[in-house]
Amino acid sequence: MEYNENHAIAYIRQIIGEHISKEHILAIIDAIWDFYEECGLLDISIDDMNDDVIDEEVNIDELISYVKNVICNDINLQLDLTDVERIVLAELDYEKTLEEF
Repeated sequence: MEYNENHAIAYIRQIIGEHISKEHILAIIDAIWDFYEECGLLDISIDDMNDDVIDEEVNIDELISYVKNVICNDINLQLDLTDVERIVLAELDYEKTLEEF
């Protein structure tokens, strides 16, 4: 199954609720993909994307820290950092659902 931002947002909202705007969730998703790009993770083929590759190459704590830093440095995004972490983890869960198909 192919990644779809609208499906990701719907999935995330099922987990965290509706209290975070679509724009804020998209900003967090963008920060996650920026992290992937900086780490060179977008250079691998989709066939290589499995739990082992993600576990080996993505340090979840570093990812969460990176995203929190991006959000804190954007004066237009005022989010509770606990919500940021929950959204990052929900996005990662969504990505795992793509592997099931």
